[in-house]
Amino acid sequence: MQDLESTLNDLSSSLETLSTLNEGEPPLELDTESSEALVTWKSSTLKILERLENVLNREAAALSLAERARVISLAAVFIGQDNFTNEACRAVAQGKSQSRSTTRPTEVLQGCLGSIDTVDRAVATRVLNDYIKPLFQASVHPGVHLDTGRMKHNAISVQSMYDEQPWKVKGSGSWNILVWVLWSINENDIEILWPLIIPPLLTLLDDYKSTYKIRGVEVTNALLKKAPSSLLRRTGVDELLFKSLRGALQNLTSDSSPELLCTAMPCYLTLVDLVLPNDDLNRYAKLTELITDVIIPGWLYASSRVDVMVASVSALSLVVQALGSGSIRFLKAIIPQLTENLTPKEFSPVQKTRELQIASAKCMLLVMVNARPRIPYWRVRILDSILRCWVDIGESKPGDIEIDHGELRECLMSIFRELLTTSGNLLRKLKGVAVKDSGAHHVGREMTDLPEG
Repeated sequence: MQDLESTLNDLSSSLETLSTLNEGEPPLELDTESSEALVTWKSSTLKILERLENVLNREAAALSLAERARVISLAAVFIGQDNFTNEACRAVAQGKSQSRSTTRPTEVLQGCLGSIDTVDRAVATRVLNDYIKPLFQASVHPGVHLDTGRMKHNAISVQSMYDEQPWKVKGSGSWNILVWVLWSINENDIEILWPLIIPPLLTLLDDYKSTYKIRGVEVTNALLKKAPSSLLRRTGVDELLFKSLRGALQNLTSDSSPELLCTAMPCYLTLVDLVLPNDDLNRYAKLTELITDVIIPGWLYASSRVDVMVASVSALSLVVQALGSGSIRFLKAIIPQLTENLTPKEFSPVQKTRELQIASAKCMLLVMVNARPRIPYWRVRILDSILRCWVDIGESKPGDIEIDHGELRECLMSIFRELLTTSGNLLRKLKGVAVKDSGAHHVGREMTDLPEG
């Protein structure tokens, strides 16, 4: 076992080196492209991981509990989508069928973690207690009892946990360890491990930087796949997660905001489905507050950032699907914004404008299908926006990508077909639509030639 201990020590030393690369600041915040030191570090660390994989393929069956826990705490660091890892490191750490390095271009092994057959309660407890808990001890989440993992009533502000955050520097990839443990444990063990999982999860999710919130969402997704709804409700963690995820969805000021919106919204909706059945009145309240407290207020800020608006509209589509006909009450806010998004944008990059138009057209169609009785009231406004959009994509612009045109045209035609379904007298009113574009009437005739099916 000397080879194993030596390799684990080398990997541990390599992770200590990682913590120094950003001059005392968190390694996750290093610029991957400009940091030559990080590129060199990943290359040397990959070789250590490959050595570890070889050792484990020979000796995994004889590992002690402590050795298995140490392997997990070191190798699982590399399974995420972080700047300090890459596809090659993930493959060696986790095990995948793909090329690895120039020295072993086609060899396929289990990966370091794949060599560990099972993660029982004792191993998981050792990993969480010895490697995760100490990292987050200085930045305890104020909303949860450490000894039980239950919600704490009358908790102080989360600002108190921002004073010291050693986990950001010394604990790079700690979130990946949490994810892997949650993937691997037996569902029957989740309640016993609850006090060791929930505090660091909430610390990640409520961090003030969206980069770490995204990692918290990833851990939450893993938790929701294992945790029973009864445990979430009984401990009050469901409400803590709702609050934290809502805060994540309202974080629109960073470069990572679009990614955060796209990851946090499905997670929130998964939580709704898990703890609030369809006949629960609170379910509708949790869904509607996404529109009233998150999406609509966010549009005031997103109007100056097309990438955030694209993510917001995509998130809205998910909420509209979940609400069904319940989305009718929000038409006065939703339809004007979506029609505005469909109209040409003079000062935005063409590619981003096309992404926004496609996302808005898809969302518009969902809204129309769910709110058919009310759509005739909005038919002229909707028609005006899709005609303008159709004319715009027919004009050649620098940077325009033809592949987007086909998808966008199909979306617009689907909206038009839905208008035909909901508004029987629509065609008679085409001439009355106030559209200034000279080609708009031709576009209207072009669309009316479509088969009604």
